[in-house]
Amino acid sequence: MITPSSCSNEEKERSHGSRDVYGLPNVGPLPYAGFGGVFQMVRTAQIRNDLSIPLFHNLREGNWILDYYVGRLEEVANLKEIHAWIKEKFDLLKIIPRHLIPRYFVKITNVIWALAEIKSMDKVPEQVANLKVKSLLYFIAYPNFL
Repeated sequence: MITPSSCSNEEKERSHGSRDVYGLPNVGPLPYAGFGGVFQMVRTAQIRNDLSIPLFHNLREGNWILDYYVGRLEEVANLKEIHAWIKEKFDLLKIIPRHLIPRYFVKITNVIWALAEIKSMDKVPEQVANLKVKSLLYFIAYPNFL
């Protein structure tokens, strides 16, 4: 099973040492191997409206991180549909102008993260899921009252 937030040791163990977390040049390894590794950076960049983060620079320079995520999902049998969807979207990213890739990577990443949250909520008891929905509604409404 591949999780959105597995650390370096978990990723190495799962892949028998053939795969690790993605490392950004001049920054170092991401905290997690899955999309959880980039999600915090993406969220921070969105909040600050900052297009100069190292992740976006890496996306403008090449397809390495796109290929990393596609390759990571490729070998998991029960994620074939997700793999195909992500591969299709990332293949489209590879043909658009390089300066636009971060913008659409963020959109795709947000969809992936939202779907992962929804899927994970299917696995928890209904009482806990209801708390999650209530807290999400609170945080959506709260900024409107500031």
